[in-house]
Amino acid sequence: MSDTGLNANIYYLTSKYLGLLNDFMIAIKNDSEKVPAEKYKEVKELFEKLKDDESIDPRIQVLSVIIEAELRKKNFSKSKFFNGIAADINQKKYESLSKNLHHVVNALDSEYSHALAKMSKES
Repeated sequence: MSDTGLNANIYYLTSKYLGLLNDFMIAIKNDSEKVPAEKYKEVKELFEKLKDDESIDPRIQVLSVIIEAELRKKNFSKSKFFNGIAADINQKKYESLSKNLHHVVNALDSEYSHALAKMSKES
C-alpha cells in the first residue's frame, strides 16, 4: 500500500472512531441515564475487540497500536487499561469511563492530525 493509501486509511479509521467516542462522551456527560443504546453498544463492542489480543481485524489492530503508543507514554498497561474501560462500560461507571476515554480520544486525535498533515504534504 502506498503512503497516501495508508495515511488515507488511518485518517478515515481515526475519524470514524473519534466521532463515535466523542458522541458517546457528550451523551454520558449530558445525561448518563439517557445514553443512546446504539452508541452504548458500539462503544462496548469496540472495547471488547480492543482488549482481545488475538483479534485479526486489521482495523482493530491499527487502533490498538495507536492507543497502545499513547498508553506507553503514560506508563499504562494496555490489557489493564482496556479491561478497566470494558468493566466501566458494563457497570456504567461513566465518570471513570469519561476520564479514561480522554486518553483514547487524545491518541486517535493525534494520529488523525498526523495522517491529515502527511496527506496534505503528499498532494
